Amino acid sequence: MMKRLNELLTRVLQWLTTIATDKYQHYAIGAALGAVALVAMKLLWLLMRQIEALSQVSPAVERWTTLAASVIVVYAAAIIKERKVDAQSDVTDIVATVLGGSTVWVVFLIG
Repeated sequence: MMKRLNELLTRVLQWLTTIATDKYQHYAIGAALGAVALVAMKLLWLLMRQIEALSQVSPAVERWTTLAASVIVVYAAAIIKERKVDAQSDVTDIVATVLGGSTVWVVFLIG
């Protein structure tokens, strides 16, 4: 049993080392941007709740607009970086960035 587990772990680690370092970096940036955008929107909603006209907004509206803002930030950053900053656009970098953001979004939706 231990031998099989060791073999499985070795295979997983070998597979992980085939992934380019920049993909891990894109993933981390996507997660960081997604989290910062979520926190910023939650703070903005705290401020907006002080305005009487917005104090009765549904928690569902707050939740989904917060999530939408985070998604937009991550997608926009990924696309702008790949299309405007880099000389050669790489779709897999965009995917890695969005996957990083999606990790944060899943946690936000569950929590």
